Amino acid sequence: MSLDNIVLFNLLFAGGLGLLLWSMPVRQTWARVAAVVLFVFVSLKYASWRVGSLPDLHFSFGSLWPWGFFLFELITLVYELWIFIVMTRLSDHSHEADSYEARLRTCSSLPTVDVFIATYNEELALLRHTILAAQNLDYPRHLVRVLVNDDGGRPELKSLTDELLGEGHYFARPDFVDAKGEKVLDGDGKPAKEGGAGKGGNDRHAFKNSGGDYILLLDADFRLKPEFLYRTLGFLLWRADIGLVQTPQRFYNGDIIGHNLLAVDCVPEDQHCFMAITEPCRDAWGNAFCTGTACLVPRRLLRLLDPEWGFPNHTICEDIELSYALLGAGYRTLYLNELLAYGLAPGSIRGFLTQRVRWCSGTIQNLFAPTGPIRGHLRVLDRIFYCEGIFYWLGFVFTALFVFAPVIFWFSGVPAVLGTPEAVCEVLFPRLIAREMIMYWLSEGTIPPVIVNVSRTLPAFHVTGAIARSLFCRLPLPALVRPRPAGFEVTGKPPTAAARLVGPKMPDPERLVPPVPLIRDRVAVHRPLFWAFASIAGATIVGMLLTVTGRSVLSPVSDLTHLNVAWSAFSVLICLLCSFACVERPYLNDGRNREVTRSRPLR
Repeated sequence: MSLDNIVLFNLLFAGGLGLLLWSMPVRQTWARVAAVVLFVFVSLKYASWRVGSLPDLHFSFGSLWPWGFFLFELITLVYELWIFIVMTRLSDHSHEADSYEARLRTCSSLPTVDVFIATYNEELALLRHTILAAQNLDYPRHLVRVLVNDDGGRPELKSLTDELLGEGHYFARPDFVDAKGEKVLDGDGKPAKEGGAGKGGNDRHAFKNSGGDYILLLDADFRLKPEFLYRTLGFLLWRADIGLVQTPQRFYNGDIIGHNLLAVDCVPEDQHCFMAITEPCRDAWGNAFCTGTACLVPRRLLRLLDPEWGFPNHTICEDIELSYALLGAGYRTLYLNELLAYGLAPGSIRGFLTQRVRWCSGTIQNLFAPTGPIRGHLRVLDRIFYCEGIFYWLGFVFTALFVFAPVIFWFSGVPAVLGTPEAVCEVLFPRLIAREMIMYWLSEGTIPPVIVNVSRTLPAFHVTGAIARSLFCRLPLPALVRPRPAGFEVTGKPPTAAARLVGPKMPDPERLVPPVPLIRDRVAVHRPLFWAFASIAGATIVGMLLTVTGRSVLSPVSDLTHLNVAWSAFSVLICLLCSFACVERPYLNDGRNREVTRSRPLR
């Protein structure tokens, strides 16, 4: 088939697929299965072609580079195939929640609930509203105890807590001492806290100093809707297989990347697709997991895990560790896809990167934890679902290689992918078209095709470093070359406009979204990343021009040039967008920096 005919076929394929998806009901299982079968077919055809196009394996850069690139591409391909299969099913527990709520409201005896608010260095203005929202829960007041667990040990927060809740609701963890009465230092040389490191240690200390029947975990920046307990508690009371109820994380400030790229009006927050689509799909397979805030767990089950401290604390991602510890004990996490709490998304590129690095490191740490998929008592399906997370983070290594591959080709002549233009158009383009269009359809419009590549590329090099640190710390290396273990670091959240947020009364519960946070009043640039991506884009353009104009002796014009020109154009576009995203625009308190949801509204 000629190149012109192949291009025409791809155009017709894209148009036909678009019409087909537009006509199919996205919430029907048969429609989702049909779309996924099509994607699996074109992906397997592409994988077969890629294996056949690889050079002979021998010890040279011209052989090792294409094979190494293919290895990480294969990991990404396996992840994509798996996640598409997972997305064939969706769960919806709202009708069940309606039934339980009606039943709870007629109960004469209700259990007690402790609300754990974990904090370290957040502003008092923000914490005031978090505390007031927790205090405003639609539940008998005498059965709810709000605990402010402060790892920062701030006297001013104790005063605020005593003012709003009375004495006995503020806890600051003491330093951990050994048998000799001496303070123990953590890996950073700071005094270790009782209960362990990070937020997990905070929760453990609060567990030891409380006694409610159920525990509601809450981050310092999250504000509950009044109906939270009545919507979630019934699942734990009347379903024996449920060990934890998780609700979505949604945010009342816009996505930092969308904001910096002047696209906040059309780009949902980066985690919206995971919360609105991926978690319900995982839940349909019995493998949703805790995300650390706006979730409810019974104290009796935590005692099964650890009679004294309750929560496991072997990793810096205590949330996913808790879900898999409960799963190993026979209790799964249920995901109730209803908006029952709002919080703050990272307000800077540094905060965005910190959060992703911590999630990646914690996921890999939990792989080796006693309750993890290797050592824990889990079903085969549970272990596979956990490996999905590992493959997800390894996919960032492929993303880093992807944007750098054109530079290697132009300056060395060694391609990452070998193939004629006809072969590439015949097998690669149908896969790319199917992937982007079907994922956009399955996610109900929450994954914009270009912007999603920016949010994956921006942290790619940091995540790659986190993977290397997490894995090499497991090896018996000499102390001089052993990387320092990844530790817990609090995600930077935006400071708020205190004059607008602080007040004696809680805002109208039906209008949960507060005034937009004022993060900064001037432009800030994340210089290392800005120059890194700008340099990659510049090197790609220079190398491409040298080859196209016939001035390069390392990469003369050949059949591979056409593919790498198109590849370079896309890589340059993504790198430039990443550079622009590193230029952090001011946040103005004008009501326009809100998150935009392009999918169906959650209940």
